[in-house]
Amino acid sequence: MRARLPVLISFCASVLAISAACSDSANPITGPDGPVALNPSTSVVVSPNQATLAAGSHVALKVTSADSSGKPVTGSVTWSSSDTTVAKVSGNGDVVAVAPGQAVITAHVGDIRAAATVQVSATSVSGPNSPNGPTTSTPTPSSPTAGNGASGLWTDEPSGFRILTDQRWNSMASPGWEVYDTHNHVSLVSDPSVPTGASQVLQFAYPRGFSGGGYGPGLVRYAMSAGEIYLGFYWKLSPNWQGHTVGVNKMLYFFQRQGENREAVFLVAHGAPSGPFHLQISNEASDNGRWWTQNVNDVPLVPGQWYKIELHLKKSSADGAPDGLVEWWVDGQLAARYTSAKLRGANFSEIHIDPVWGGVDNSISKTHDDYQRFGSIRISGR
Repeated sequence: MRARLPVLISFCASVLAISAACSDSANPITGPDGPVALNPSTSVVVSPNQATLAAGSHVALKVTSADSSGKPVTGSVTWSSSDTTVAKVSGNGDVVAVAPGQAVITAHVGDIRAAATVQVSATSVSGPNSPNGPTTSTPTPSSPTAGNGASGLWTDEPSGFRILTDQRWNSMASPGWEVYDTHNHVSLVSDPSVPTGASQVLQFAYPRGFSGGGYGPGLVRYAMSAGEIYLGFYWKLSPNWQGHTVGVNKMLYFFQRQGENREAVFLVAHGAPSGPFHLQISNEASDNGRWWTQNVNDVPLVPGQWYKIELHLKKSSADGAPDGLVEWWVDGQLAARYTSAKLRGANFSEIHIDPVWGGVDNSISKTHDDYQRFGSIRISGR
């Protein structure tokens, strides 16, 4: 899992040449006893306050605050990067190294700010300045290697997993992937906002009038065989996303078994048509179609924003045995964990990116054009 270097700094100091005068903020943060004005005795913990990363790797920055008596105080934190061509930062402090250079990542709390510096190199790095420990360069799909565990973009990938594919969508014709696009609704498009800095992302388009029945805009499939798998990917709904009235907006399927007897569990963004949405998994393979919800942190998903989603699934020892594993993370935050999941005893055989809208009720249709987008995707297993 993720390793961090905690460093205590004060927002009232000059941090990396960025000074902040300590004064009462117009938007005070909140403590156990109500609003707390930021003052010279308010301190924050930033973990870490500097990092050296290889291009394509990742570090999560965290900010917490305490008053003069040591009581925790909380408030809205926003993040920015001085150079998004070098490093990008998400709304929760998740930093992705894009290209060689240096960027200053700034945390804003009201009128007060402090920063960390990120140095990005073209090659892999390790040592005390690498907050996630030793990192390795990203393997190509044609040469799978051992999983990186806490290093790189995929911070919750189990250690020792073998990489099956690292897909960056440079081309639709990639080793191991098959594309079925009978309606011409699947394409590669440019999206500069994707946190990985990739030049293209995979888009599934839903034109006005698209039916909410039992099919998606298209299908992208990857075949494999593993009893335990990890899947990490970046995902976004269009800002104007129209959710289905039944609350189901499917994303992808995990199949066990082969051929006509294959059975699936599938991942959905569930919620009211206007959002926000929450990840859920439906178990069609066994356990009477049980739905797994976010039982640890119910992280909301808002249309128009990119999210890093990571999933870890392990088959049951036999069909329906309560010893399977299902867990997932959103932007590095554990959202759900089920350690007695009733899955099939067969290996996972296929992953389908097949974003079916609803799946029921052909009378429902899209009132305007919208889309789902998938950024870099990584699959590993054992």
